[in-house]
Amino acid sequence: MNNTKRHEHISKFRNVYVPLVIQSAIQIVLALK
Repeated sequence: MNNTKRHEHISKFRNVYVPLVIQSAIQIVLALK
């Protein structure tokens, strides 16, 4: 059970973190252009 909860937490974190990283990367690319 514990392992499942931890996995859910990681996937939630990824769902929030990945879009932020992508957005930051896009802003950096646009700033460099």
